[in-house]
Amino acid sequence: MNTSLIYKAIGNSAANRIKQRIKQNRVKPATKKVNKKKQNGTTLVQSGNLVNSISSVVKGNQIEVGTNLKYAKIHHFGGIINQTVTPRQRKFFWARFLATGNEMWKFSALAQKINIPIPARPYMYLDSGDISYLRGQIGRMVQKGIENGL
Repeated sequence: MNTSLIYKAIGNSAANRIKQRIKQNRVKPATKKVNKKKQNGTTLVQSGNLVNSISSVVKGNQIEVGTNLKYAKIHHFGGIINQTVTPRQRKFFWARFLATGNEMWKFSALAQKINIPIPARPYMYLDSGDISYLRGQIGRMVQKGIENGL
């Protein structure tokens, strides 16, 4: 029986289960309000680059599932982004200050840099349902191999 094909199939299924969790918005904490730029308010999906970058690779008798995008880690673990204020952000901050009178927006508009907190939204894991699914898939592949005399 060709185990590398089994490993590859399991890796692809694991990656697909993670992608499915993101697409079905089963990532916590979910976005609190719908952002018009996001697809139906789905957390972690704006351009689709993150979900589309999730893949698997077989290395010997191990399967690695992950992504090579730089920003994937901060979305999974959370953190603070220290960013130079862009002209677009500055315009937004001034508009919010004028609308609310809240000094926080004024300070943000005048700042050179701002700290943007990114909440942790763990998505790169397999839950018990995923494990059960993968075990069933392995069982079906082994049974098919036995039936085919491999």
